[in-house]
Formats: sequence, structure tokens, C-alpha cells
Amino acid sequence: SISAMIAAFIGPIPVAVNSIMTNLYGLLFAFYWGFGCPTQIFIANYLGANKPHLAKRVNAIGLIMGTASAAVACVAMLIFDTELASLFSTDPQIVALICDVMPVFVIAVLVSAIQLMFSATLEAMARAQLLAVVTLIGAWAVLLPMSWFLGVTLKFGLNGLWAAAGIGEGTKLVLFSYFLSKTNWEDEAFAASNNAEGGAAGDEDAVSAAAASQKYASTPTMGRSPGTSLMLTPVRKEAQGAYGEAATPTMRRKFSDPGEPSKRTRSAS
Repeated sequence: SISAMIAAFIGPIPVAVNSIMTNLYGLLFAFYWGFGCPTQIFIANYLGANKPHLAKRVNAIGLIMGTASAAVACVAMLIFDTELASLFSTDPQIVALICDVMPVFVIAVLVSAIQLMFSATLEAMARAQLLAVVTLIGAWAVLLPMSWFLGVTLKFGLNGLWAAAGIGEGTKLVLFSYFLSKTNWEDEAFAASNNAEGGAAGDEDAVSAAAASQKYASTPTMGRSPGTSLMLTPVRKEAQGAYGEAATPTMRRKFSDPGEPSKRTRSAS
């Protein structure tokens, strides 16, 4: 959305081309995030199980696979840039501009893919505040002013916009890499496993409390209203058995088997 607003100051054709490039960016994001999402889940699971060595291994595997998938997609887009542009428009100016922006675009995509894998690892560690601060810096403190400076001030056009996107993503990549290099995986695993055990203990306490509440709620008391129990018990024999000797003759006749004739009917017959 930021690049779309700035592209409006460049011209109508750049606005159309930027919309196409943004759609391509979203498609590629879904492609390499297919490796980032399971990587994040596995890292979180291994940290919660206090297995930092396995979490580090998954992090390395996810980084390699996510980066490789993005690289393959970017190379394919560079090779088939004309054919890809023709899928979106037959206007020769638009096709030519897409092919012109493609080299800068794929670099920005590749940098974004790598930083996304690092951010997935940090998210698996529940470091949401760090992610928010770094994203704020990369998007608003770097990408936005650089987009205006390169695209409008220096008149680089869409190449300047996507170069700014690459710089913003690169800023996040550098910051994420720095904080991950300072991360103690053993400490993260210990903290995650303690949180998991505390949550499990809390769940057990809740289950025990619910069971005790159910036990005492089902115990007949002197102050219980018979009408309430009658409404809550769907099975007649269970309701009658719940009252036991406390059931009145009227209640017993009411909950007796309809197929069994009552004493009054037998005596009349």
C-alpha cells in the first residue's frame, strides 16, 4: 500500500505495473512461507520439550529450504520474465516495464524470504516485542523514506521503490540475524519447557476443581429443590434413583414406566 501511494507520483503505467509486482510478491510469499510456517511450529515444539539441539537443527533446515525455494522461484522469474508479464497484460509498455523492474524485484523477494525465516524462529521463541520493534524500524523508518527518496526524488521510478523494499527487508534481516546470534538456545528451551509445565499443571488443577465441583453438585442436599433436579435429569429411572427413598409417591408414579400399569389401574381391573 505504501509503494502504491508513492507509485502514484511516478505515473499511471508505474501504478499498474506496481500492482502486478505486488500480486507476484504475495504469490511468492505463500510459496516460501510453506517452509517457514512448519519450521516455526517444530522449533516451538522442540523448545517446549527442552530439546534445543533439535530446535537449532530445524532452524537450519528451514532456513536452507525456504531460501532455496525462493531462489528457485526468483531464477525462474528472471528467465521467463516476458512470458510471466504477458500473463498480466498485453500492453507492450507494461510488459517492458515489468521486465525492467524484475531484477531488482527478485533481489527484494530473496532478501524478504531470508528475513522471514529468521522472524519465524524468533516468533517460535515468543519474542513478539522484538518482532514488532524491528518490523516498525524496517517498514516505517527505512522503507517508507527510502521509497520516496529513490523512487521520486532521484527519479529511479519502480526500480527505486523495489530497491527501497529490499533495503527495508535487509534492515530487518540484519537486526534479526544479530539478535538470533546473541540468543542462548538452552535458556530459551529451559524457559519454554517451564512455561509448558506450568500450563499443564494449571490445566490439571482446573480439571481437578471441575471434577470436585461436579462431585459435590451431584450430592443430594437438604436445600435442593426437587423441581430443579427433575428438569435437569433426562432419564426417568436415573432421576428416580437419584432421589432414592426421598422420592414421594407422586414422584415415583410420575417417573414409573408408562408401560407398567399403576396400582389404581390394576385394582380397578
